[in-house]
Amino acid sequence: MAWYDFLRSTETEGDILTEGTVDEAIKAFEEKPKPKLRDTLATRGEGWEDVVDIPGIGRVGLQSFNMFYNTLINRQFDNEVQRIWEYRNMASQTEVSDVVEDATNESTQEDDEGNVFRLDIIDKDLKQNENIVKNLRDEFKDLFVEKLDLPHEIWDLFHTYLVDGRCFYERIIDTRKPKEGLVGIKKLPSETMDYLYDPLSGEILLYMQYLKPKPKKPTTIEEARRRHGDDLILFEPNQIGFVNYGVYGRTKYNIFGYLEKARVPFNQLKLLETSVIIYRIVKFKKTRKIKTSAFNNST
Repeated sequence: MAWYDFLRSTETEGDILTEGTVDEAIKAFEEKPKPKLRDTLATRGEGWEDVVDIPGIGRVGLQSFNMFYNTLINRQFDNEVQRIWEYRNMASQTEVSDVVEDATNESTQEDDEGNVFRLDIIDKDLKQNENIVKNLRDEFKDLFVEKLDLPHEIWDLFHTYLVDGRCFYERIIDTRKPKEGLVGIKKLPSETMDYLYDPLSGEILLYMQYLKPKPKKPTTIEEARRRHGDDLILFEPNQIGFVNYGVYGRTKYNIFGYLEKARVPFNQLKLLETSVIIYRIVKFKKTRKIKTSAFNNST
């Protein structure tokens, strides 16, 4: 019998094919029927409830894990307000708070002469002119120390910058004497501030402060100007000082702050601690007594 006669066998055992055909299909590779909606919903949760749902084996694949990961570990934010509150929640924890406060203290500490800020003139020719140097130092002290009071304000500004990943402040002038320049600055809540920018140049065109929670972001400058005084306040670009961490997402509206890299480890540690507590509660025997040293009693 020739070798090709085996391909045209009339036997029907197993996967042997019918006479006159050459078909290499194997039943194990046949597409499985699509699950019903109730079956799919039953597999959703905080993990894989059945081994058949593990990728490469079952039908649901990474659906349950993605929901768990994107909700509890690496949360996806709908807007920047949610991101800011996530950072603030992290900064309220002792471990993160200590790191942020240490970084703020080291960045705003005084030198041996008691100065937080110091003007250094690096131009050699300019340094030789004592009159110009004296005038510059006097102007520097008058603006940053006397008017803006930055030695006392800088700690709060820098702490906000590290926690929120951004800091907004308003430049205040005396409208009756505008030629006198700045008379002070006022920090603005990061969660209320927004802006519009030119996607080609990256230049900020307009700043906005929302007056109501959960606002709808205007898409154009014209729309923002129509809503001025109703649910938002407009600021000219030169009126607002804006400092951010400098790391962006898909657009310049998505700002990744100082705490961004710690979000995933922080949430993993929080879930791990929660799971340990749950495990101890489940395994705890009802006959045991819980002694609390704080109140010196037992239950």
